[in-house]
Amino acid sequence: MNEVNLQIKNIILQELKNINQKIKGVSFLEILKFILLDKVINNKSDKQFGLDFVEETIKFDDDKKNIQISLINYKSPKIIINKKIIKETLLICLEGHIKIDLNDFKSKNLSKSFYIKADTGITLPKEMIGNFNYMKGTKLIEILLEDKTIGIEIDKERTI
Repeated sequence: MNEVNLQIKNIILQELKNINQKIKGVSFLEILKFILLDKVINNKSDKQFGLDFVEETIKFDDDKKNIQISLINYKSPKIIINKKIIKETLLICLEGHIKIDLNDFKSKNLSKSFYIKADTGITLPKEMIGNFNYMKGTKLIEILLEDKTIGIEIDKERTI
């Protein structure tokens, strides 16, 4: 495993434990996005690590969430058309650019376009269809979240 991969993995796993577990879905990913952007940008500017990581997929599973973290490096341009987003998704662009065109599953008429620059990110809810255009040299972190508890449930702590 590459040293950069290990550093990114450690940052993400540490922050997953620090965020309140009662926060779910896109809100959880939005909090994670700002924390990760802050830490990764600070490490990049301090020259603590470069971004020459190896593509890797990391799975994190606990009793409340399934999380899949992918480190992706597109050396050549790539276009993905009509990709169905079936899990809440966080995309953090570390280098390069991403152009995203989104449509809603239910109402195909709604359409939004986003241009994601380096050192920014976007959270995407499930049940969307998107066209993704990754420019040459794009490096990103993709985090897929699946909550195990559906709906609103009251988590009770056991006391003696």
